[in-house]
Amino acid sequence: LFDLKRYKTCLHGKKKIPAFRVISSRGCPCKCIFCSITALQKHKFRKRSPELFLDEVSYLQKTYGYNAFLFDDDTLTIDRDHIVDICNGILRRRLNIRWSALARVNNVDGDILSLMKAAGCVYLMYGVESGSDAMLTRIKKGITVAQAMKAIEMTAEIGIPFDALFMVSFPGETMQDLRKTIDLINKFSSYPNSRTPYAFTCIYPGTEIERLAYDQGVLLKDFSWNTPYVKPLYSVLGTDPFSPCWETPLLPLEDIKAIIFKSRPLLYKTRHVFHK
Repeated sequence: LFDLKRYKTCLHGKKKIPAFRVISSRGCPCKCIFCSITALQKHKFRKRSPELFLDEVSYLQKTYGYNAFLFDDDTLTIDRDHIVDICNGILRRRLNIRWSALARVNNVDGDILSLMKAAGCVYLMYGVESGSDAMLTRIKKGITVAQAMKAIEMTAEIGIPFDALFMVSFPGETMQDLRKTIDLINKFSSYPNSRTPYAFTCIYPGTEIERLAYDQGVLLKDFSWNTPYVKPLYSVLGTDPFSPCWETPLLPLEDIKAIIFKSRPLLYKTRHVFHK
């Protein structure tokens, strides 16, 4: 029903390779306080039959010529048996596809990463969020810095390019926590074929962080999601001007961005300024 050539989705890390979004599961059982998926799905996790999922992938490949896919599951590796069945099915059917996915650092190991690469995985994205174990506990991420370091090291050794995704401006975050996050960002940046983007913590309706925002005055009592929200400063900072961020007087967002930018290598700064 749609002219798919009008949709310019590309494979992660490969700007010129058209890709199609497919989903083998929905939801996430984790309890991160900032996550809108958790608010929408209420920690429910539902998965499709791996065979029916691969039937869809095969159909898209044969009918429309797609050989690259974005596996758009909220967390593809949350169920080990599920991803193992998908990878084995890809190999058994000899689909010869390339794909990317979002994974968690606490449910990958050398065996599963090797299998994923053999089945065509060419890019992974990990939500690391923070370099401070205290902050990871506060936001209920369910991982540790040690687990993140081990997963990133294994991914780099096996040769899968990756994004290590970070967040800053969390509730209760201190300068010491921020420094730990910056150190981990810079460490992961040193790996080949890696990216380490960060984002300010946005507040979304239905999340635990929204309740904290009301309790601590980050959102005013008369704030309404039905009223347009625009903050021009956010555009300067590189974040969505239409979504409120967690802000505290102790660590203004401008200061956070300046501290992170100053910590970046000279080559990164040069490229960033040239891009802007």
